[in-house]
Amino acid sequence: MAHAVNHRIAPLWVLALLVPSLACAQAWPDADYMTGKTRLRAELRLDLGACARLAPAQRSQCVEQARRRHTAARNELRASFAAQPDRQSRLLAAQARR
Repeated sequence: MAHAVNHRIAPLWVLALLVPSLACAQAWPDADYMTGKTRLRAELRLDLGACARLAPAQRSQCVEQARRRHTAARNELRASFAAQPDRQSRLLAAQARR
């Protein structure tokens, strides 16, 4: 009889172990996303540095274009990570292996 009770409790233990993992996985973006954000920030800095060398009349237009490119690239990055529902399950599987 005790053996049957353990089978009923086991799913609860698994759930109790997964809930903190789910919260942690959503709170911390994975390394690929963070690397992409870092790369985009570096590209924006380079673009803005190139704009600083231009004449004042051209500089504002250059800065505006650089910021638009950065925003578009950042939105693409976010969309590419949000559109992958199985990233969450892979992250949970990797955490479970630890």
